[in-house]
Amino acid sequence: NMKEITLLTLVSFLTLSFISFSVLAGLDGHLDEAMKHTEAAMSSTDGKGIVQHATEAMTHAHAAKDDKQNKVDSSHVDEGLRSLDEVVTEGKNGKIEAAQEAARKALEHFKQASQSSNL
Repeated sequence: NMKEITLLTLVSFLTLSFISFSVLAGLDGHLDEAMKHTEAAMSSTDGKGIVQHATEAMTHAHAAKDDKQNKVDSSHVDEGLRSLDEVVTEGKNGKIEAAQEAARKALEHFKQASQSSNL
């Protein structure tokens, strides 16, 4: 069936594009990725989306701390991670506004961590 083949090709292409984008984004630094996902959590309007983005942000924040090439301020990253823990908890409990506020705090900490790393 031609429709199925076209759809499958499109899905494959999008998947590949996403994978190569993720790899390229890695050059940008994990802290930047953590900030992007934290911002996405802030703008999500459902608990599931918030938790998903916060979890992804946490993965990048941990990676940022382990990154030997791009030094970051670990204390600010840790503060951000604590805020993201709160985001996940509030998101799972369906407390959207509280989760968004915690994400906003996490973003502030990550911004401070990235500024102090550029000095």
